[in-house]
Amino acid sequence: MKSLYLESVGGIAGDMFTASFLDAAVVDLREMSSVLETIGLPDTSIRSESTRRRGLPCTYLEVTCHSEKWKNLFHFRPDGTVRMYELRSFVGGLSLESSTIRLAEKILLIHAGARLRGGPVVGEGALPVHLASASGAYSSGESTDSRPATTMQKSDPTNPAGSIDPAGSDDPKSNAPSNLVPSPNIAEALFSADPLEGKEEAMEALYAAPGVVDLLVDIIFAAHCIRRSEATSFYASPVRSGGGYVGQERNPIFPTSELYRGLPVQNLRPDLGDALRELSTPTGLAILRALEPEFLPSWPDGKVRSLGLGAGQYESDEFANVFRMVLMDRSENTALYSEARREPEGYVRIKYRVQCGLGAESQEKLAKLMDSLEHQSASDVRLYQRKNSEGKPGLGLTFLCDGDDLTTLSDYLLNHSTAFAIRYEKLRPGASGPASGSAATPPSASRTAEEGSGSGQTENPYN
Repeated sequence: MKSLYLESVGGIAGDMFTASFLDAAVVDLREMSSVLETIGLPDTSIRSESTRRRGLPCTYLEVTCHSEKWKNLFHFRPDGTVRMYELRSFVGGLSLESSTIRLAEKILLIHAGARLRGGPVVGEGALPVHLASASGAYSSGESTDSRPATTMQKSDPTNPAGSIDPAGSDDPKSNAPSNLVPSPNIAEALFSADPLEGKEEAMEALYAAPGVVDLLVDIIFAAHCIRRSEATSFYASPVRSGGGYVGQERNPIFPTSELYRGLPVQNLRPDLGDALRELSTPTGLAILRALEPEFLPSWPDGKVRSLGLGAGQYESDEFANVFRMVLMDRSENTALYSEARREPEGYVRIKYRVQCGLGAESQEKLAKLMDSLEHQSASDVRLYQRKNSEGKPGLGLTFLCDGDDLTTLSDYLLNHSTAFAIRYEKLRPGASGPASGSAATPPSASRTAEEGSGSGQTENPYN
């Protein structure tokens, strides 16, 4: 099984994310150019170059739009903005792998949820309106540099002007009105276990034209790179939020600040003047949140298959402005994942007990199924007798697994066996039995809903 460790050495941005996969040779420029052709944005090109950031060899990626013909693909409002549902419909209609499309849509919804958070409400019960519609603030997404308007270069998370990534933020030179009424917390709904909650409100997020091309290319490229890596578990380092000021506001500013909810932050030394800027962009943080990684202070155990460094646009002599991805084969040595593993306090590996019913299976198929589960990191795999809804005897299957393997093992059961009504319970750290109360059943791990007892406890598989 493959896993990804995503390390914010100097920060994270959408272009840095894809550049790291290019640097690791998980994908190549010809392949990404083919994906860009599939996206179908007119007069848009990409280029990559090998460079260095504070002595570290890395890859830099740039997306350039040479005209505004792409606007003909969307319906823009009179104020020059486009609603998020247009962008999502565009992504959903692309001829790409379904898993790539789903992940790209998830990233987009998380991105949009952060933009709506804190926006003004116009009238009672009205839909939240983006800050751009209030006073023009946060509408252009462009820094005040001298770049031509027709060239949409990647905005770096650590650029000298301290500006925000135009693909996911607002104009840092403009100050938001102080009399804004906060809207409902759309972001928290999108950052829950089900990222599609609150999508009706998120669909109303408004995006100014500058940055739309970058946003679409970044999220689709990122989703494609994740699929090509074939990783089934994800880990990440604490993120960099940066510091300093944009005008009179301290970094990170809205909407970037909303994406830090629940994320561990570990910044660079405060005496580094170059680090007093935005180090992580909204697009990069949305990609990270969509993967729902387990945060670790160092690489997880396993065999390194490949690693790559993606360069940011800003070059500093004080810190390496790069993002690193590490693709690993998880070690089959179970001792490396024991409780004795040295990890700092607060990093707890979550275990689950999984139970399901089984239809009619031959003994050979059952033995093969149990062997396959053990090979995929499941432990304590057992069969037990159960009664179905009609009171007739039948077989059930139970095993223990880590939280990062739960979805993979559940999907394997549904696709390679007669398993049904999969249920799971989170185990307390150090406990051998299930925690009190029953956990919710994930949509991807359930064919039918199985009713539990009145106390919320599942049946004992060992009776």
